[in-house]
Amino acid sequence: MLILDAYNSDALPIHLITREALQLYLSKLAPEGVLVFNITNTHLNLEPVLASLAQDAGLISLTQDDAYVEPQEAEQGKINSKWLVMARTPADLGPLASDPKWLPAHTQSGMLVWTDDFSSLLSILWPP
Repeated sequence: MLILDAYNSDALPIHLITREALQLYLSKLAPEGVLVFNITNTHLNLEPVLASLAQDAGLISLTQDDAYVEPQEAEQGKINSKWLVMARTPADLGPLASDPKWLPAHTQSGMLVWTDDFSSLLSILWPP
């Protein structure tokens, strides 16, 4: 499992969500490994970027919007978040593949796959 948690600030590290970056992650990941992205961001909707990357690479991608935080969870420091997971097969996702909290990630119409030579922050500004 490789967890990437670098997207919630105003300074988005675009080089970490490109086709080339995904190829590097996959080269380091075990064959049945899983990529986990914390895509929580106030200003940018990163789901279509990562969903397009996954689709381009032939991967399965699911998201969970963990928007509601119980009061006792908040007291313990939990905040709302949004997550996206990628894997080569549904079986690699284990129980997440059948968990109703995890939904197929959505691409955006006309979304081009981000590469080291192309990205478009304007296309993913909230609200969509």
